[in-house]
Amino acid sequence: MYNWTERRLSTEFNARLKYLADDTSPAYGGDINLNGYATYAVFPAAVTMTVNTLCYMNGDGKMAKADATTNALANTLLGVSAANYSADEEGYFYLFGVIPLSGFQPGSILYASTEAGLIQDDPPLGSSEIIRVVGYGLPDNKTYFHPDRTWMELEP
Repeated sequence: MYNWTERRLSTEFNARLKYLADDTSPAYGGDINLNGYATYAVFPAAVTMTVNTLCYMNGDGKMAKADATTNALANTLLGVSAANYSADEEGYFYLFGVIPLSGFQPGSILYASTEAGLIQDDPPLGSSEIIRVVGYGLPDNKTYFHPDRTWMELEP
């Protein structure tokens, strides 16, 4: 027996898939825009840190200060602290987007620093240091935080 309901639903589903493939804007219209904000998540801090500290997620699931002298920076989640936190205190960490971090030339490429928790606009150049892009400078005292998933370690 032919199922008209199943056939109609299948046709409707395929039509919607075609629309989705042809339309690259979100369902509510317009381009994808975080409206000048960033995505963030709540994690515990591994150590005491100040606002805008560059962090990586350690093996305990806590955010620790990142630096370009350790391989831990290379292959894990990066974030930036949104406030001052004590060790083991849960807090907000920016994971991606426009954040209120100033001091960089607009358009400049930003890297993890060799000083724990800092971001710099020059790549580290020391032996065995990790080069990982973490974002770009923006006008109006902001930074586009967008950690690259690729990295390189300089020769010893």
